[in-house]
Amino acid sequence: MVANVMGNMFSTVILCFLFSEFLLLAAQNYNINFESPENCDSAQFFDSTLLRCRNCSSDFSKFTESLPNRESCECSLRYQRVYPSVTVGATAPPLIERRPLQFDCIKCTAKIATTDKWACIGCLDGKTLNKEDSTCSGADTCPTGSVSLEYETTSTTTSTNTVEKLRDSLVCSECPQFYYASDNQCTHCTVNQYNVETCNTLCTNEALTDKTNIDFCEVEKSIDASTVQDNYDIGKDSASSEFIKGWLPVSEAECRLYRTQTACQLLSNLAVLQTYLSATAGSTAYDKYNQLFEITIRTVDSISDWKYFLPWLQFKSFQSSATVNQLLNFANLNVQYSFDSAASHNKLDLIAATYNVKGDFLSWTDLNKDIILCLQRPELINEAWKFGLSYSKSCLIPLRELWISKETLFFDPFLRYTDVNGAVKLYPIPVQIRNYAGSNFIARRFFMIDNVSGAVNSSGISGPGGPRWIRYASDIEIDVQLNTEIPTDTTTTATDTSGRIYPPIIIVNYTTIQSSDYPSNENLRSRFIINYSMDYTKFRYDFTIALGVLSGVACIWCGMQTSSWRRRSGLLLIDITSMLKYFILLFGYLADIFFIVCFGSCIYWLVSFKGQQVPAFMLPDQLSENWIIYITCAAFALKLLDIFHMVVQQISVDIFLVDWERPRGKIVQDIGDTQGKIAPVSIWRTYFVANEWNEIQTHRKINPIFQTFFVLFLLKVVNFEEWARADPYGHLEDTSEYNAPFSIPLRYAVAGLCFIGVEFIQWVFFQFIYERFIDNNIEQFVDFCSMNNVSVFIMSQQLFGYYIHGRSVHGFADTGMREMAEMMQSEGDNLVGRRGLVPNTDQQTFEMALPRKLRDQYDKVLSPLQGISVQPNRAPTPAPGGGDRKSTKESKLTYNMERCILGYQAINRFLGSFIDHALRDLDYVVKDKLLFERLLDMEFYDNLEKGSFYNDDGHSFDRVLFYGNEMSLFIFDVLVFIFVDIWAQNYVTAAVVLFVVQQLLILFRDNGGRRNLAKKTMVDERFLI
Repeated sequence: MVANVMGNMFSTVILCFLFSEFLLLAAQNYNINFESPENCDSAQFFDSTLLRCRNCSSDFSKFTESLPNRESCECSLRYQRVYPSVTVGATAPPLIERRPLQFDCIKCTAKIATTDKWACIGCLDGKTLNKEDSTCSGADTCPTGSVSLEYETTSTTTSTNTVEKLRDSLVCSECPQFYYASDNQCTHCTVNQYNVETCNTLCTNEALTDKTNIDFCEVEKSIDASTVQDNYDIGKDSASSEFIKGWLPVSEAECRLYRTQTACQLLSNLAVLQTYLSATAGSTAYDKYNQLFEITIRTVDSISDWKYFLPWLQFKSFQSSATVNQLLNFANLNVQYSFDSAASHNKLDLIAATYNVKGDFLSWTDLNKDIILCLQRPELINEAWKFGLSYSKSCLIPLRELWISKETLFFDPFLRYTDVNGAVKLYPIPVQIRNYAGSNFIARRFFMIDNVSGAVNSSGISGPGGPRWIRYASDIEIDVQLNTEIPTDTTTTATDTSGRIYPPIIIVNYTTIQSSDYPSNENLRSRFIINYSMDYTKFRYDFTIALGVLSGVACIWCGMQTSSWRRRSGLLLIDITSMLKYFILLFGYLADIFFIVCFGSCIYWLVSFKGQQVPAFMLPDQLSENWIIYITCAAFALKLLDIFHMVVQQISVDIFLVDWERPRGKIVQDIGDTQGKIAPVSIWRTYFVANEWNEIQTHRKINPIFQTFFVLFLLKVVNFEEWARADPYGHLEDTSEYNAPFSIPLRYAVAGLCFIGVEFIQWVFFQFIYERFIDNNIEQFVDFCSMNNVSVFIMSQQLFGYYIHGRSVHGFADTGMREMAEMMQSEGDNLVGRRGLVPNTDQQTFEMALPRKLRDQYDKVLSPLQGISVQPNRAPTPAPGGGDRKSTKESKLTYNMERCILGYQAINRFLGSFIDHALRDLDYVVKDKLLFERLLDMEFYDNLEKGSFYNDDGHSFDRVLFYGNEMSLFIFDVLVFIFVDIWAQNYVTAAVVLFVVQQLLILFRDNGGRRNLAKKTMVDERFLI
């Protein structure tokens, strides 16, 4: 009981915590106003950390105008710069936030301010203070070669170390150590000039109350060099950086003690150079940043990831438990993009706060230009940022061009847009470093080129040979996802979802080049990609459901077809053969289903994406596209097996040509001879029928060669291929500076539509025009059988097949030209009976369900003849008993040839008698199939004693030909074409490969069918031409 209560309480606490975290994240608004240094007035400076203008002080009399670049304010002549004390939170250490970024100015008493405005000092000897203009009387100039000094270097009382002290008044002298001459002044080293090699001062424990500018002693005393890790990853290895080693301690200490903008920016830059590397000991720049982040209380604009005085370095709230997609779900971009070139938001506008390596804010940079390393014309760059236009650019850059000539800059990217109220807004863009930081690490800052961390000294200046290594952004990908969720803010209507996006995501991949590669000056690959997509979770769910449901239906249908096949094959039990047949049938149906679902999806994308003005639909993401590719490849493999199975079935059917012709007289040798031989029946009619059957075996309902190359004509000449480009424009001509890359789903859809269109046009032409008015090979074959007095008996399975009744209504066909013309005329005048199997009917073609006895008798006659050819052998075949069968006047044939002829005659008589109902134990009935028997393509009743001849549509026998399998062959053609195009991305290659495959398939089917026809009909293969 207690355990249950405790468990429930624990669950409640967890749920409350998660709910509170959700509310906290949902409440954050990442939109900020866009401000630049140019927007600051004379009493303001631009805060490069907060990215906005800030007032110098409430008392403007203390200040002159801010510096020209607006990086800080300047105290008036008699005012020195001081940091006022501030109240610190109870949990914050005493030093944190001791000196905020904003400073105050205090008036000097009877003195002037030093050049750096950090102290007050007297005039040169002999000069007096002019109180009216706050200057020293006379000229404050030193002799040539000297400058006026404000500080002096003295020795301490406890050691030999030296310290710097402010003088009582100005003196003329040369500049001391740690100062430099500028405009006749000795200027103290600032943070931008500070480094451990030239500007470090050895400090003591003595209190230096008059120390000015950056308090180097306090900074140095706070540095613990043993806690600094200067290693960072370069590819698969780790290296030590002199630059990081020199700058990390001082930047961390100065940022921690004084919150100097440049120091905090520099610390952040070092964290980026170390690619956000974290160590257990907390010794990396990223660790130091996080330590300052955790103890800083005040946030900027209620954004928990952005603390005062610290750069916004990462989306920290989303690092531990969330992903980029979850971050995007909290986006509240109040802007609607459009594909219309005249619309205000028809392009992505990316800018970045840009910093140099020492932390100076340089400017707002047009990231649309600087993020692309490949040199391009401005027109092409402009095209790249058109909304909805998928962009891809690759190039090769000489190594030496990147080695030293490029400056190392750091970018904080933003999306700039104008909201519905006309205000210019910025939205932070998340950054992912693919090959360094973790997959869920969402950063804010990145660099394009790093040629300082590999420098040979801490100043970032390389030696004569250049840096030891450089890194550059070899791959940059920007992913833009359409937001189809109903907006929850009050500035948009509830149904206004079109054209809204989530913040873009920048994905960076860095490559390291070692100094050993410098002499070769190899070309370095650079690639830039912009992808547009939308959330396809629902599509993938629906896609899976469609495949699952249709595949389940296919499984059931294949079970029924396998049951029908077993019945037709005379199998009583479910054996391995039945299971194998089931899976082979299933492969064919699954291939059709896979193709239909994939093709239907691609058609949906094509129709939905092209021609939009306000984007409501985007092309699929890589995952959805991969689903289409893999399932299409699976469909191709399954269809290939299905076509092979179909062809093997067709070239192994049992077929026999039943000759109804009977002898018409005798042949006599001499006049008056009454004992002549019976006149033989001509075999040429059978040969003619066999040849016609051989010719129509690979005949199709359309012309496949025309199909292939006319589709290619449409795609390449008419230029329908342009519809497959990943842009929302449906142009057939090249009308822009840049052509978007092709989309595989769109290529799939366009090619499939062209195939279907050409197939349909050909089918209509052949079905309703050519075959009706010009030439119909299938119907003509049936007529040809009737004119030759030959029937075709086809057994595609053991107990099932097709029958073409070709018995002549004239009783004979072996006659002369006159008699043949007279017979055709009398038939045309309806002076003779009809051609149908049943008297007074025209039905000549049937499906057959045969009794077992007929099959047994057929096999009994045919089995001894297996492997025996009717073609003459060079050597006579020995007769049974071991002797040679000698030629006689009665027979000049070999033994095997004679056996074949006898077997042919026996089967001819047997099948003729069966069709004539002349066999006492074997008979059949002619009837129509039931409706469901036709729909399910199966027979409900067994034919154990009597066979059944089912009336068909006139050409059911074409199922053992290509003609009756046009749909399977068409899908196979399309799958071959699309499969090749997926991997080659070239319609010409796909068409050539398809043509070769078609010809190989026809060759295989033709040769196999010819051999099977000669073997089963016992027609000499030499007569099959």
